[in-house]
Amino acid sequence: MSSVCTVKELQQDFALSSGLRSEIIWDILSPDQAVILKQKLIQLFPDVDNKKYDRLRETVFASVWQQRKYTNMNLFSAIIYVLVTNAVDSDALVSTKYSIHPVLRTKKCMGNDNNSRNCCMIFIDEHGRVYQNWNHYLTQNMLPSGVMVAPAKGIYSFNNNDEVILEKHYTPLSATSSKLARAADVGATLIGVAAGVPLVASAAITVAGPLLVASTAATIATAAYSSLRSLMSLRDRSYHEQSIAVTDRDARKEWLGVAVGAVGIGATCSTQVLRLASVKKNVNVAKTIVNGINMTSVVVSGTGAVCGVFDIFTKINDNEEITSLDLLNLSSSLLIFTHSVNNFKLVSKISTGTRSTIRRSITKQLRRNYQHISNGRNTRLDILRIANEIPERAILLNLHELFPNLSLRSAISTAGAMLLHRLNADAKELNLLLMAEEFGNNFVQHIHSFLSFVDILNAIGQYFCARTCQFLMNLAKTFIDELSNNIQIILNTVISTEHILYKIVIHCITNFRNISYEFLEKRTAEILNYIENYFRSYNPVHFNGARLKCKQCTGHYYITK
Repeated sequence: MSSVCTVKELQQDFALSSGLRSEIIWDILSPDQAVILKQKLIQLFPDVDNKKYDRLRETVFASVWQQRKYTNMNLFSAIIYVLVTNAVDSDALVSTKYSIHPVLRTKKCMGNDNNSRNCCMIFIDEHGRVYQNWNHYLTQNMLPSGVMVAPAKGIYSFNNNDEVILEKHYTPLSATSSKLARAADVGATLIGVAAGVPLVASAAITVAGPLLVASTAATIATAAYSSLRSLMSLRDRSYHEQSIAVTDRDARKEWLGVAVGAVGIGATCSTQVLRLASVKKNVNVAKTIVNGINMTSVVVSGTGAVCGVFDIFTKINDNEEITSLDLLNLSSSLLIFTHSVNNFKLVSKISTGTRSTIRRSITKQLRRNYQHISNGRNTRLDILRIANEIPERAILLNLHELFPNLSLRSAISTAGAMLLHRLNADAKELNLLLMAEEFGNNFVQHIHSFLSFVDILNAIGQYFCARTCQFLMNLAKTFIDELSNNIQIILNTVISTEHILYKIVIHCITNFRNISYEFLEKRTAEILNYIENYFRSYNPVHFNGARLKCKQCTGHYYITK
């Protein structure tokens, strides 16, 4: 693609939207949040009308999701972007012609403090190929020929001038060995074509013996090479945790290559068998065998012949006005960067603007969230982002259509409105001072998205009486004050107030038919225990699993079976 952005500028944008100083950022998904990863993959590979992309997303999803075995069945992942340009190495960073290739990074090894720095990480490319560490990716990827520009060590980080740290390499396809292999493929094809001419001709006329022998030798060599290359490809797929089952379309082509080569050798040799058999007068038996082999070869070869996102920063010119449709599409795409299901609130604040204003808005929002997570700590940490699964306002206000135990209240009481919303007269902004007096500074400081928080307050005010609303808010306050700090220290994360309140509400309406204050109040300990266990379950350490020393780095890892 050609863009007004240079390679370095685009990587800088990606880094600002994905990284924080030198910390390693991980987006966490629990076992029941697979749909969020699938939504991200739709944004990475958005051609939903093409079955090829459907298969691609399924393949990448399977490869990424199975890496949870190293992190207590939770997925710890991040998305980086590798750009490939045909420019010479010295001009690669300023090139405006490049292809963009997403790579998903997942957590494997960790040090004694559960830090991933200098430890092995898994990398999964856009083909679903799995690489056991960054060096494996650099040397074994399937990127097109050219210079690849990637975040250093596969992690977005910045130097002292807040510039993204990048590394450049020639892709493996640019290497001499790869070019020789491709030349050998072409050579084998030409040999196969040339050798096929006399064999085809032999079906119609008598061919001189020496010519047929030479043709046979060339064909056998070509078929053997074809089988070898297909077997090597299958071995490579297996090594990179790609499917080698015959039900997989790409693997099936390689198996067909093995079969074509093997059967082709048999078919070629069968010609010699027939010639010898004719000399010895065993023509009928020989013809039956040879015809069977040749028919198989024709069928397999015929089958083999048959089988034979990034607009956010790049497509919009700086002087082009952003339309409402652009904003809607952008809202969906931001899941990749924000790890939040609901992003329309972010882009809705940009009624009109340009690409640069969108970049600034995204960066400002994300950096603010990262500051919540880092909490002013200067040490290098693995920082975890728990998925914000709070849905859109319209869904929250229609929960009664999903849960029969909910019913709309005719009106929110004055007491409930004052207690819950804490809104100013224009009903758009929270009165933070009043809320801090009621529920404490911790409660207010841990609100990451005030708009999402207001949406939840409106929902519970719609379904619960003022007394129950007060109870739910106090449950969230108790969890923040008494339980969340220890969890946050273990996970290196900050759990937002709105997320805690949302999980409490959803747990109650999902598990209890009776949602009256009297009923819920008796289950205070049960509810808090569930919420605590839910957030503790994000710990990547599997305490009942064997701790294994990594042979490639200084860290260790666990495997959950």
